[in-house]
Amino acid sequence: GEKITVRHLLQQNSGLPDRNDLPGYDELMKAHQTPESLVQFIRGRTPRHEPGGRPQIEEHSAYDLLALIVERITGLTFKEAVRKEVFAPLGMNDSGIDDDSPIAGSVALGHVEDGATSLKSAPVTHWSAKAGTGSAYSTIDDERRWLDGFLGGRYLSDANRQMMLDWGNGYGWEKDEEPGAVEPLYFQNGEGPGFASFVILLPKLDAQIVCLGNIQL
Repeated sequence: GEKITVRHLLQQNSGLPDRNDLPGYDELMKAHQTPESLVQFIRGRTPRHEPGGRPQIEEHSAYDLLALIVERITGLTFKEAVRKEVFAPLGMNDSGIDDDSPIAGSVALGHVEDGATSLKSAPVTHWSAKAGTGSAYSTIDDERRWLDGFLGGRYLSDANRQMMLDWGNGYGWEKDEEPGAVEPLYFQNGEGPGFASFVILLPKLDAQIVCLGNIQL
């Protein structure tokens, strides 16, 4: 039923065809998209595997579907739902979901490599084509507010927070346990056309390191 489907989505083993690997996705990024249009893009495509049948792998399409579920449940656009339910309560006033509409204030311009020693502007991307997985923009201060909210007990129970940190397998948070270390080190990273990020967390020391860059290497 519905509850099982959402559970598999959150664990990234739903088996949905991944939009990043499908013919035509590069063209999709050149035009405005919505969670609805992204879900339509994978409709009728061959699944990767049966739901829950493989270890966790990165599933971009699963989170596009989750974004559409959020829209259907809240009656809001994904952008507005995230602003209302997550960013605003945490005081993340410089964060949002990029749905291709203008962003107020200054924004960083993405860059990519141009040969061995130079950089050039990243290709123009409609970030709405990465609705549930890569369309959020933020600042270092706001990212730390997000960490405090989700890892400080405001949104998640102790058990759910630890489950999120320990899920691992290379997608989401990863755990590094060095011999003799005071505690495990948790980290996550990501990148998109022209941008990259890296976050390190030491929960017992209440220490966070947030790196946001406008260079994709």
